[in-house]
Amino acid sequence: MNSVNSSPSGTTQRRSPISLEADDQHVTTAIEKEGVEGDGAAIDQCRGAWGNQMEFLLSTLGMAVGLGNIWRFPTRAYNNGGSAFLVPYISCALLFGLPAVYLEFVLGQYHRATAPVIFRRFAPILQGVGWMAVAVSSLVAIYYIIIIGWSTVYMASIIGGYTGLWNRCGNPWNLADTCLDLAKQPICRDYQKTSNYTPPVWANLSAVGRNVSYIYFNSTCYDKVDLAHNKTVTATEQFFFNYVVTPSSGFSDFNSVNWRSFLGVNICWIIVVFILWKGVDYMGKASYVIVTLPYIIIVLLFFRGITLDGANEGLYYYLGNPDWSKVFTPATWGEALKQLCFSLGIGYGGLIGLSSFSKPDNNCYRDALIVIIGDTTMSLVGGAAVFSTLGFLAKQKGCEVADVVNDGFSLAFVAFPEALGRMPLPELWSFLFFLMLFFLGISTEVAYVNVFCTAICDQFVRLRKHKWMVVVAWCLFLYCIGVVMVTDGGFYWFIMFDEYAAGVSSCVAVTAEVLLVAYVYGRKNMLDDIGEMLGPHNNVCGKYFGCRSPYFGFNWMVITPLLGSILIILASIREYPYMGKPDVYPLAFDVVGWIVCMLPVAMVPLFAIFAYFEFKRNGHDMRSLFMKQRQLRSYSRIYDQMTPKERLEQKFLPDREPWDNKPTGFQFSSSASTTSRSSGDDSQHSEKSKLLSESKTETTHSKTQ
Repeated sequence: MNSVNSSPSGTTQRRSPISLEADDQHVTTAIEKEGVEGDGAAIDQCRGAWGNQMEFLLSTLGMAVGLGNIWRFPTRAYNNGGSAFLVPYISCALLFGLPAVYLEFVLGQYHRATAPVIFRRFAPILQGVGWMAVAVSSLVAIYYIIIIGWSTVYMASIIGGYTGLWNRCGNPWNLADTCLDLAKQPICRDYQKTSNYTPPVWANLSAVGRNVSYIYFNSTCYDKVDLAHNKTVTATEQFFFNYVVTPSSGFSDFNSVNWRSFLGVNICWIIVVFILWKGVDYMGKASYVIVTLPYIIIVLLFFRGITLDGANEGLYYYLGNPDWSKVFTPATWGEALKQLCFSLGIGYGGLIGLSSFSKPDNNCYRDALIVIIGDTTMSLVGGAAVFSTLGFLAKQKGCEVADVVNDGFSLAFVAFPEALGRMPLPELWSFLFFLMLFFLGISTEVAYVNVFCTAICDQFVRLRKHKWMVVVAWCLFLYCIGVVMVTDGGFYWFIMFDEYAAGVSSCVAVTAEVLLVAYVYGRKNMLDDIGEMLGPHNNVCGKYFGCRSPYFGFNWMVITPLLGSILIILASIREYPYMGKPDVYPLAFDVVGWIVCMLPVAMVPLFAIFAYFEFKRNGHDMRSLFMKQRQLRSYSRIYDQMTPKERLEQKFLPDREPWDNKPTGFQFSSSASTTSRSSGDDSQHSEKSKLLSESKTETTHSKTQ
């Protein structure tokens, strides 16, 4: 039905679509930028900013380069073809790692906000994608600091003179009936030459492999075959499990607190609070120490390792014996993809948060390349340092390198301390190693904790001047949840968090981020954002391989979502019961684990419901839940590219965000409002409804002047 109003002359005039379009153009050209949009290049000093871009780069490297570069990458490379593993790893870095890191850098730097705010402005109904990333980083922060606490226990033990004790039996924490003193194994080498051996009563005299090697155990040399079924534990392993960790019998068995780990974790939390006390100002300054020192130490350990007796054998096992058949195995590519995703911290929200404090014209493409190269370099050099040292350990023990390779934290806290304890000046090298682990861990922990603190301060602007209160409260909250992990039964909760907290959920987060950018915000808008920040191409090479390469647009639409989906499947495949030990890891271990895993994913529907009721309570049009918001920094450019029909739809958008006390973003000027009201409120509403319901371009409309 045509809307008709009485004009002063009492006549009714029928208007053409061209005239209506001119009227709409008159209205829309009156839209102006307000608030932060009025000065797109300005930095909100109240929010904070990096002192210089070196601080940003170091802080980003501190988050990306962590403990996994030292204990996960070397063993994954060793188990998946040695140096041949570099083929899928570097390929995945170019196909998945670099595009994902670059995307997060661009999002944070251009929009100058954390992930929840950015994705809310893309579409309020999907703001939970941002909170999903915040939840992932928060869950990891709960258990990650436990590992750093163990490092402080080792450093305190070194200062206390325990370096020469953790390789030996006979200490209060050792169990005499199972302890294997590796330092005394050379005694049995001479014994083997004499062949003067009396088998124990339990010996199987027909067993294959007898009279080949002997093991010193309980003050006696035994044939290795005779001890194959006896439970023997090395002295360094008993030091870790009986002194540093003291685990109970299972997941639900709680009895006591390990006060050494408790004190170590408390010290680490205090350091985290102090670093984050003043926001990015302190964080940036601290990065000069906590990020650069690990690189210096790993170089020292690398050169010390390659000069040890047996280092050649260790390096040969690590990179010198490539198995090229592994390159054609899907499992190898899956391992490379998992290592890259978890190592870089993609999908944790940290990279977006850190880059949001950068200058608008910072070359984030260069920074993304540096982070990828720095992370890979630390993995390669760290792996070489680890395997050269393990080669030395194997030489000392008279066994193959494969016999001393451990995975996960056992490599860092069992095998490596044993090797370091056998070196000349063991106190020096042991302290440097655990100091490196401490700095690698604390720099990553700081970035994880900062994700939530910055996200909250972005939505509660008044807290920016009191961010220290947010930091203290949030650290105390995470501390109270994680303190259970320094109990004897809490060790198994630590393992549960390590297995479930950031596996599937971080993969879902990064995949959802890329899909949201590519298909909701728009690939073209993303590339235009890059153009605004970094400028046009300088040459043909830059056009195809530079920051605005069409490769990134294609990758974000197809390749990264595809690889992310594959990664979700790979991360979901698990062994039940865990480690094949139902008595230690009962059904509750996996049930609670999956609940923890799904907590970040639950943020998406939870905040979608929250946004729905928020819009309903404030009387906003529900269609705007699925639309780009006026507070986007790119809104002006996006609006200019809209059709008249699309521009009319924008008038339904809220003029402010929930945390604002006044209109923000783009607002209609008074002249536009007067023009809109000249035809009457009822007529305007009818005209909008009619325009939005018609799909044909050539339609006659009526309006009374």
